[in-house]
Amino acid sequence: MALGAGMGLLASAPRAEAQRPPNVTGVGVYPSIVEVPSALRGERYETGTVLINTSAQPRKFTFAAEKDDKSGNDIASWVSFATADAPATLVTEAIAPANSELHIMVYVTVPSDAASQGYSGAITYASASTTGESAVVLNIRQELQITVTGRQVLDVELGDLFTNQIEVGQPLSVQARIVNRSNVSVNPTIVASIHSVSGAEVARDLQGRLDRFRPSEEKTLPVLEWDSKNQQPGDYVVEYRLLAQGVEFAKGATPFTLAPFGTLSRAGEIEGITFHGSLSAGSTSRADVVFKNTGRIDARAKFEGELYRGSTLLTPVESRSEVLARAGEEVTLQVFFPVEKNGKHELRGHVTFEGARTEEATATFGEGGLPFIGTVPSTSVLAAGGALVVALVTAVVMLRRRPAPAQTGGRRV
Repeated sequence: MALGAGMGLLASAPRAEAQRPPNVTGVGVYPSIVEVPSALRGERYETGTVLINTSAQPRKFTFAAEKDDKSGNDIASWVSFATADAPATLVTEAIAPANSELHIMVYVTVPSDAASQGYSGAITYASASTTGESAVVLNIRQELQITVTGRQVLDVELGDLFTNQIEVGQPLSVQARIVNRSNVSVNPTIVASIHSVSGAEVARDLQGRLDRFRPSEEKTLPVLEWDSKNQQPGDYVVEYRLLAQGVEFAKGATPFTLAPFGTLSRAGEIEGITFHGSLSAGSTSRADVVFKNTGRIDARAKFEGELYRGSTLLTPVESRSEVLARAGEEVTLQVFFPVEKNGKHELRGHVTFEGARTEEATATFGEGGLPFIGTVPSTSVLAAGGALVVALVTAVVMLRRRPAPAQTGGRRV
């Protein structure tokens, strides 16, 4: 549902109808015009452009916006740039590899005191060789058109909505792809109810209020959770509505199956352990344990283990809290421990999750400047029915010789 005119081009990539020009040689840019229609004061808008480098060498592009020649307004200060690979980091230049396309985010932030009118300017892209073989600089000019209006346009789109596989007692997670095609920021809300296929309602007025969506922003994220404790196995339906600013934009239903406990396989593995901190006497250091849920069901995971110096048990250790690992997802479990004396230490432990546990993994660190070899076995774990599946993966690392204390930082072993 849309109120007023649609937003047209506001998107996180160049508009769909903007096609790469045929027979481009050397360098180029598309689309030829960057447009921001129906922009409201005080909002930021995202669009995109693509730089083309068909040469056999990488080229460095430097980009900048120019002021509005007709009105004299300095709209150049409204414009900033980032690469699509790192959209949160603003840049003014980037390298396009040989025979490639470079996707650039163009952000336009409209000042709160901007007059309601049309603005036009340009973005220039200066391209130069990175090898020093040529001093020739190629300049490309791209038109920039911004229309500032006082009229609010609301248009929020609900894309895919899906649920995870669960058993009785597991939380149902409802995720959705939401796109804000409005010219204002919105805080969407999902309102839902759950009933069995026979029509019996088991939950109502479930609500998930989402974080602020900027104009043209798109996210796929969890929108609702439901605790299936004490429910009966069977087929169910989630009926939902998408609301924003008091307006309903979408509604629908999606089915899911609540399986009996123990039906879905539980499996996982410790993929690695990384130490952080000085690891020297008198310090408190941290181990990051990377756990991958390879089963078919979401699992809450926790590391439990022991810290040794030589053959002496120093202290039991565990991660501070359980972390939810979706099926197929990697999560990091943080373990903090004191280092009382220098010397070779060994961390031993396993990850427990949903009644299952991994085989024991070990990782070592040492002080005093002597090199050593550390090993980290990584294992799969209990599947449904109690069958034990073990897949051993060993990572070996040699630490370089250095004087104590160790340098602060992360080392994966």
